[in-house]
Amino acid sequence: RIAEERYRCSSEASDHLVYEYDIAKREIEYIGSIEGITGYDPETFQRAGFDGWKDKIHPEDQTEVIRRVEECIRTGSAFHAEYRFRKANGEWTHIEDIGTITQGHNDKPVMMVGAMKDISERVRAREERENLERERHQLQKMESLGRLAGGVAHDFNNLLTSIMGNLQMVIMDFPETNPHFTNLEEAFASAQSASALTAQLLAFSRKK
Repeated sequence: RIAEERYRCSSEASDHLVYEYDIAKREIEYIGSIEGITGYDPETFQRAGFDGWKDKIHPEDQTEVIRRVEECIRTGSAFHAEYRFRKANGEWTHIEDIGTITQGHNDKPVMMVGAMKDISERVRAREERENLERERHQLQKMESLGRLAGGVAHDFNNLLTSIMGNLQMVIMDFPETNPHFTNLEEAFASAQSASALTAQLLAFSRKK
C-alpha cells in the first residue's frame, strides 16, 4: 500500500495517469489523477474498463490506436500513440499514451503497463508552428508570383511600347479617308488599354 501510494503521488506530480491493463479480463487499474486528466469520476472511470476507454477515443483515431494495442499484445513490442480523447465535459483533449507488455510464465502477454499524459499544449504549439510555416510558404509563393509578374509585365511593356510607336507612325502616314484608318486607331486604343493593364501588373509586383 505504501509503494502504491508513492507511485500514485509520483504519477500525479509528473502529470501522468499510470495504468495497468489486464489483457484477459479487459480491466484497467489507474494510478494517478483520473479526474485531473479526463474529468471523469475516478470510480466510474475505473469501472468502465478497456471498452470504456476505447469508446472515448475520437472516432477518427480509434481504429489506429486499437490496431497498435493489438499489435503490441501480439508481438510484445512497445506501445506509443497520440490520440484525441473525450473528457467528461465533452471537450477533446490530446493524449500521449506509452505502454509496455508484461508476459507470464508461459511467455503469454498478461498485462500492459503504461502512462497517459495530456499533451494539448504541445499539440497547440505544434499546430501554431505548422500554421506559421504554411503562411511563410504562402508568402514565399506570393513573392515568387510578384517577381514573375514583374518580369513578364516589364517585357510585355517593352513590346507594347514598340507596337504603339509603330502604330503612331503608320497612323500619321494614313489619311483619315483610308478605309483602314479606323482599324488602326482601334488597334492603338487597344494597345493603350493593354499598357494600362501592364502598369497595374507592375504595381502588383512591386507590392509583393
